[in-house]
Amino acid sequence: MRGISSLLTVVGTTVVLAVSGAVGAVAAPAPSDAPAAAVTPASAPAGKKPAARTTGERAGLPLPIVEVLGFDRYQATLDDTNMDPVRLDVRRAGTTEVVQSITTFKMFSEGDYRYWDSDPIVLDAVGFYEVDLHAKDPVTGQEGSRSGSQKFFYGPDAVIDIASSKQEFTLDSRGAVATGRVTAKDPKTGARVPVAGTRVKVYTYSTNSFTGKTDADGRYSIPFSATGTEGVLELTAEFGDDLSHREGHAALKIKPQKAFVTMTGPTKGLTLDYGYNWFPGKMTRLADDGTVKPVGAGHNTHGQCVAPASCTNYLSGRATRADGSFRVLARVEQPGTWNVWTYGPWLETSTRGSLSIAKVNNTTRMTEEKLTTTSDGKLRFTGKALLVDGTIEADATILVEALRADGEWVTVRTASRAFGTAFSVTADVPTYQANAYRLRVHGSKTVAPSTGTKLLKPSRLHTWFAPGKLPRTLPKGSALTMKGTLYTLTPEGTAKPLGGQKVHYFFKPTGSTTWKEVSSSTTGSTGYYRRSVIPTGSGDWQVRFTDGGTTRFGNTTDPVHVTVG
Repeated sequence: MRGISSLLTVVGTTVVLAVSGAVGAVAAPAPSDAPAAAVTPASAPAGKKPAARTTGERAGLPLPIVEVLGFDRYQATLDDTNMDPVRLDVRRAGTTEVVQSITTFKMFSEGDYRYWDSDPIVLDAVGFYEVDLHAKDPVTGQEGSRSGSQKFFYGPDAVIDIASSKQEFTLDSRGAVATGRVTAKDPKTGARVPVAGTRVKVYTYSTNSFTGKTDADGRYSIPFSATGTEGVLELTAEFGDDLSHREGHAALKIKPQKAFVTMTGPTKGLTLDYGYNWFPGKMTRLADDGTVKPVGAGHNTHGQCVAPASCTNYLSGRATRADGSFRVLARVEQPGTWNVWTYGPWLETSTRGSLSIAKVNNTTRMTEEKLTTTSDGKLRFTGKALLVDGTIEADATILVEALRADGEWVTVRTASRAFGTAFSVTADVPTYQANAYRLRVHGSKTVAPSTGTKLLKPSRLHTWFAPGKLPRTLPKGSALTMKGTLYTLTPEGTAKPLGGQKVHYFFKPTGSTTWKEVSSSTTGSTGYYRRSVIPTGSGDWQVRFTDGGTTRFGNTTDPVHVTVG
């Protein structure tokens, strides 16, 4: 399939979008807030009176919809149909006058999908046309027709010129008149001819468009108004029905006005709760007549914490309302100073709003951190989390974090404990190298996070395995080899192989909850261990070091499931 749709689409020969320069002697611009009046279209040229007809009429079986495509030429395409085309009649739009009948079509197929292309549509005049399709069922021979599938514009090298009655715009002067001419190349003479009576739409932004029609000479004059919120001011004019439209563009200039931003609530020495807070403000502007007026709706605000340099406070601006009022949403994390301003081509900030936060409630602090070892070889962390100047009731979310060899802090345990009360949290020894530990308060939308200041190290030395990879499946009767290296931390905090230590090999059959020791071995001087066994069935395997005594922690490898069969 080549991406054709089930609509009548017109794309003529290559179209140049021309943009003219300034045009003199044009109508006076409409006031910026006045609606643009439609231009009265010129009378249609004399011709045959259209006969009454029903668009989309059908006789017999359903028929395909016709597309008119044009890359270097115009042609019709019948999209994915089981009907065979017989004739395609091209009519002047709104009349019964047939100006071309096409009876030659070429079929293309791509698997179960097929479509037909007609011979070229070659017409002798620029204008709007419609097509009527006649087709028949190749099996039953039953014929049907579809009239007026879609209107299309025929105009080789069609061009729409556009210019504005003024080039510079302000918030007080947004209206002007768009003028231009629509022309196309006459198919017979090659001369450019006007396209009369066609609808033209002009706009500076997609949501505010203004329309009119070309006169007998193809010219149009359409009042328009900018919204005053465009990021880039560009005037666009387009004409044509459906997908056959052409466009022209003209760049315009925005002259910014001075803007004054003020915060209308309390602004100095504020005491606020940690988290999100709204702050109201108002924005005015220096108008063209020298008076101060509200900026109106749709102008963006922006803010930033400017002191201290390490300030993390975040502020999200909102657009102004019609009276120039606005609100900004700030995430308050620490004392600091904010500035608030506007941005965009229509306004330039002359005075910025300011906010000064002296104190933040609901901050936290970790105190009395300690690390000891339990009798069963686990880590016990104790401490106290404080809620500073608390205005809410909440428990502390305590994080136990381990420092990996690569410098990354990793959470090994999370627990909920009351603020202001001594807590105790136990955690398993990590199966990877952990050089130190710390305690943190996680924080939330309304409670600030904090990190303990103490770097905690246990009295026992940490150990861990670097195991080799085990197969996930193993033929029955084959040997399973478990090998790797056992490491330990030195008192100085460096890693080294741990030799001369007994390691134990455990197995848990599939469906069981009990681990059983099946073998053991002693690490060499490089900490290397190796043992081969013949599994009797599927299950999980694990290597353990349990003989660290009072000087080293024991550790295990992660269990690996091996399927035997």
